[in-house]
Amino acid sequence: MTSGEAEIWIDDVPFFGPDQALATEASIITSLSCEFGPRAGDERCVSALYSGQFRVGHRPAFKARFGYAVAGTFPDAFSDRPFAIMVEIRPDPLQPGGFKLEQMVQGQPLLTGQLMEPSLTTLSDGAAEVSLQLDVGVDLPAQDWKTGRQLTDDATTRAEVEGMMRHAHSALAAGPAAIRQELGPMLEHLAATVGMTVEEAIATEYAPYIDKTMGFELQPFDASQSRLVIVGKGRLATLVPSPVVFHNAEIDETAGPMLVYWQDANGTWQIIH
Repeated sequence: MTSGEAEIWIDDVPFFGPDQALATEASIITSLSCEFGPRAGDERCVSALYSGQFRVGHRPAFKARFGYAVAGTFPDAFSDRPFAIMVEIRPDPLQPGGFKLEQMVQGQPLLTGQLMEPSLTTLSDGAAEVSLQLDVGVDLPAQDWKTGRQLTDDATTRAEVEGMMRHAHSALAAGPAAIRQELGPMLEHLAATVGMTVEEAIATEYAPYIDKTMGFELQPFDASQSRLVIVGKGRLATLVPSPVVFHNAEIDETAGPMLVYWQDANGTWQIIH
């Protein structure tokens, strides 16, 4: 991606968390692992929203390729390897201020993709939206949250979600063992997605939160300015901005795990999995 920001939604779940986006003033190339593990026979709806800005020396562009690799391997982004579908959004020379969409469909044995209509939509804020359907043949753990209760946007839900996030904050302060106990189901999905054990996933994906040498310090829990946000077609909830954050004073950056919760048929709150 060059000169802009992107949001990615998978089945109405924001990939980077609510009100979060991948942004850059120059260029960024990265590979991202989907933590919302698909199951054989699933059809996943993926929407990408891209807001591009023309900057001196940089023309806005967004390029995304969807595919899978052998468990435990992490090929470079856009390396010469198979993929299911690739989409690219670039400025349209025939429409000043507008964008055009290009696609390349290759397909993999366990993953195919196709654009959904309309293929490219310009939203009221000027962002370009492209939606795809991915047909998945990879058999990973089922997504239990999809069987959860429809949530109500009220004070009770907010208080209960805040309580769950307080538990997560305490676990992150206590270390890896407590993190596994509190966030275990989500971490199992993450580990299965990237071909790791849960311990390996914690040591790598959660490194900024457990490795003190990286300079990130857990901040005091503060939900006073947070609001309740419900996504996942009404079944997932979190607080935004997150009251669970780490700060690196040396580089003046903040980070934090994505903490999203659902309520099962018995009324028990659980981390997304």
